Amino acid sequence: MLFGNQFTSMLTINPKLHDQMIAFTSATKTFNLAAIKHSMVFIKNKKLKAAFTQRLLTNQQQEINTFGLIGTQAAYETGETWLSELLPYLEENVSLVCSLFQEEMPDVRVMKPEGTYLMWLDFSAYETNDQELQDCFIKKGKVVLNPGISFGPAGHCHMRLNVACPKATLLEGLQRIKHSFEK
Repeated sequence: MLFGNQFTSMLTINPKLHDQMIAFTSATKTFNLAAIKHSMVFIKNKKLKAAFTQRLLTNQQQEINTFGLIGTQAAYETGETWLSELLPYLEENVSLVCSLFQEEMPDVRVMKPEGTYLMWLDFSAYETNDQELQDCFIKKGKVVLNPGISFGPAGHCHMRLNVACPKATLLEGLQRIKHSFEK
């Protein structure tokens, strides 16, 4: 979590609902391990667990990735120092993005994340459509962002920016975003 925010698991909210819940977790984003494809599932309800297990079998996804298991174990057991150094770095990158947009592109609404390195940028003030916005970034700015519309209608004219990168790379990307809108 960033900026002192605390994670609240749905499992701590109302124990009476545990029988209706399926909780998924993984170390992939926290420890940059997405490629190892490993996650954990917690299911208290035996019927839900059986249905979930059957779906895994049907989709042939029941195998345990040994490399993923070892990577996840290593991350959780020895990754604390790395994570404690990463979080302030990400916070600096988030603050940099917020400052740059406030100073140089104030019409862009920036959503400061609470616990992720992915930031939402709202370009709706530019009165454009999603395809034109994406084309502008790619053709003029030579930068690719994740289009918000791919996450549903609420993502109209929003873009998702990954700030988990070296500051020099982030600054280059931000300059390209700015260049996308220069006349």
